[in-house]
Amino acid sequence: MFSLWENWTFLVGYYFCFITLSTIGFGDYVPGTTINNWDSQEKLVLVALYLLFGLALCAMCFDLMQEEARNKIKFIGRKIGLIKDERKAEKKKDKEISKSPSSQISDPVAVDG
Repeated sequence: MFSLWENWTFLVGYYFCFITLSTIGFGDYVPGTTINNWDSQEKLVLVALYLLFGLALCAMCFDLMQEEARNKIKFIGRKIGLIKDERKAEKKKDKEISKSPSSQISDPVAVDG
């Protein structure tokens, strides 16, 4: 898209997209800066929308990768034995509580009578 608008090469357009979406933003290539091109204001709006959606997509991808890495590390930690499995511990605790005699509540009416 940028290579068509600005008469950039494909590599320069790709470079602009990468530098912009990675929020480095050197500023060496800026679309819509030439005076003779059609409607710089329209280009500015389209570039802003592109950046908005592109940055949201990048943030979503980073969040998904972070969540997946966290789950894999927890899985490996459980397999090695570094992390206790909380679900198994809760089930064991629930079984112990249900088996203990103090957990069986007697009927207060039957005790009085």
